Amino acid sequence: MRKKVTRIGILITGTLEDALVSVPIVRYLRALSPESEVYLLCEKQGNRPTPAEVFLPLGLADKVAYLHADNETGRLSLWQIWRAGLLALFHRVQRLHLITSATRSEKSITVMRWTLRDTLIGRLNGFRSFPKNTCLPHDQTSGKATETRHELYWRLQRLNIQETPASILEKYPLHIPELISKNLLHTLSALNLPDSNFIAIAPRSGMSSKDWPYDNWVQLLLELTQNQQRTVYLLGGERERVAFEFFTVVNSRIHNLAGKLSFMESVALLQRADSFIGLDSALSHAAAMLGVPSVIIFSGQSHPGLWTPLAIHPPSFRLLTHPTNCCGCLKKVCPLEEHPCIKNITVESVLKALDYVCSVPHKSS
Repeated sequence: MRKKVTRIGILITGTLEDALVSVPIVRYLRALSPESEVYLLCEKQGNRPTPAEVFLPLGLADKVAYLHADNETGRLSLWQIWRAGLLALFHRVQRLHLITSATRSEKSITVMRWTLRDTLIGRLNGFRSFPKNTCLPHDQTSGKATETRHELYWRLQRLNIQETPASILEKYPLHIPELISKNLLHTLSALNLPDSNFIAIAPRSGMSSKDWPYDNWVQLLLELTQNQQRTVYLLGGERERVAFEFFTVVNSRIHNLAGKLSFMESVALLQRADSFIGLDSALSHAAAMLGVPSVIIFSGQSHPGLWTPLAIHPPSFRLLTHPTNCCGCLKKVCPLEEHPCIKNITVESVLKALDYVCSVPHKSS
């Protein structure tokens, strides 16, 4: 008789975006062993938010351990990968699953597979290696991806899950626990802010190559608050709190909630928003997964095919891009002064897209 699995381990790399894209996968894995305890091993880069800020509040993990990534490369060292295997072994994990970005190099993936599969540690904690041909192919000269199927597609392939990104999102959507919603309402009440009839905006992505110019944001906020008389809530982390105070000077209808809400409380706020405007960031993925009417200003830092937020209701979702030859560069800082892939997206195009998504009958989870 096959031994019953009572504890599964999930080793996930990356930050909040990676966590949100992986929510349907983790829900799927948990559904396979509903009585099993989930032990989360997640990558931590300095003070940046970690996947634990998504999985713990959603009840998708029972325990968590952190693996410290190199601050310069953002990658786990061989020792940290070994440590992940040892921690899984120590906590008696019977099945260890690895969820990692498709953009990682084949060399990096090979090291992780070897450490977790071919060593005694990997054999003891039940790690199952990736099938062949699940590394994202790259051009040898430019280093750009030559295959642009969605990030979630590659993660499903690596775990041998027979679902498409659309089907697994439909079966295992993003749901906000009632406790998080109650905490949000308590915070809004304490700040004397309404919990409906507002636009949510996340003006920062955490990476300069993905950010829209400040002047554009000011022009957009003026149009929304002065000409259209809309209330706007600005969302972000503690790092953005001071920077966003600049925007509140534009109009009293703009409220800075950056740093005042947890990440999942910000996601819960999106459910109550009339619409959302954002960049290539975690909150944009959340808004799309919740079915909120959304306009996403998407730079060419990563290819849209790979990292487009997955919309549960595509008609109320618009992705704004500007094609360039350097699309998919994956650079943290754009080397071009004109930064064409993001600066050529105009305020007028954002307003036009916003009018459209708000006019489409939409559903929210």
